[in-house]
Amino acid sequence: TAWKVRIHPAATGALAIGAAMAGTSATAQVNPDEILKPCAETNVDLRDLAIGSEGAGIKSYYNGSVLMVQIDQVEPAAASSGIVILAYTPASEWGERTCLAATNFNFLDLDKAKSSYDPDTGLKVTIPAMDSDPEQGISVSGKPLLISINLSKNKFDATR
Repeated sequence: TAWKVRIHPAATGALAIGAAMAGTSATAQVNPDEILKPCAETNVDLRDLAIGSEGAGIKSYYNGSVLMVQIDQVEPAAASSGIVILAYTPASEWGERTCLAATNFNFLDLDKAKSSYDPDTGLKVTIPAMDSDPEQGISVSGKPLLISINLSKNKFDATR
């Protein structure tokens, strides 16, 4: 008996992210003291994907060469949110994927991210963020997460 499986188009990005998280990772230019870390160093796995129906929690850039997926690691509760970036870079000799993660945020809203592209500097993505106010025990609006990606230079950066 043959089984027919339909996969929602938005889920294909999540499947690619999962494959990258489980597989090898190409070397990207990332400062070790920065927000972005290689996925293998962040304890991110498939159970952390926070994607919804109709593609919620997934963004695609560079004509599909770069995917961003929202994650929720559950604990610590006040800093469980983050994103995973999966990229196919021109510098990759064998088609390896770069897998980077920004973790330990109170909340990142990838669905409300704004992006712009400049051929000289690359992609800029601004992701709204929430921070914890421990004195009041609530989440408050915080500085957004700013992601910069230049695939031609294999360069990835994140600041707040």
